[in-house]
Amino acid sequence: MQCASDKIIEQVKYVLNKEPVNQVGSYVWTHLTNLMETADPHKQAIRNILEDETLKKEFDMDNRKYSRNYEGSIFLEKINSGATAEGDLIWSSKSFIPRSGMFNMTVDLFGNAINLFEIGGRVEGLEYFLESYFGPNGYFSEKEVQKAVDETALDVIKADKVSRIDKRVSKSNIQV
Repeated sequence: MQCASDKIIEQVKYVLNKEPVNQVGSYVWTHLTNLMETADPHKQAIRNILEDETLKKEFDMDNRKYSRNYEGSIFLEKINSGATAEGDLIWSSKSFIPRSGMFNMTVDLFGNAINLFEIGGRVEGLEYFLESYFGPNGYFSEKEVQKAVDETALDVIKADKVSRIDKRVSKSNIQV
């Protein structure tokens, strides 16, 4: 999308309007929406092309279930510098956890983009592992976790009450 043109954007919009897969539509929609709002100086050409476009909100979906592109950028013209943080979270319809993710941090100093770091990963099959530990029949079933939380919470409350009583007794001893 760095070298986008009006023709490419029209093709992307056409495909987006016909897209049957919500995961793909959600990702493309968030990517285009982020490009419309970016402050990154290296993406201003595409922002200008998208400026007058309107996108249907049909792919504005729950970000806990659907693939998304994230982008936050700031650019200060007075010092000719800025920063951009970008990320992708790709979900699969077959899993309750993301399939892959990526995070990129870039700074722009005096017209030069400097990539500070980029990290990403892809995981498959982790949901079976998590389910074996935290699922209904897992090692840490809901009952076991609730029991541990209740016991720990009671211990903390008891310890807090004891420390308050100690402080009151200590204060009353000083005043006597």
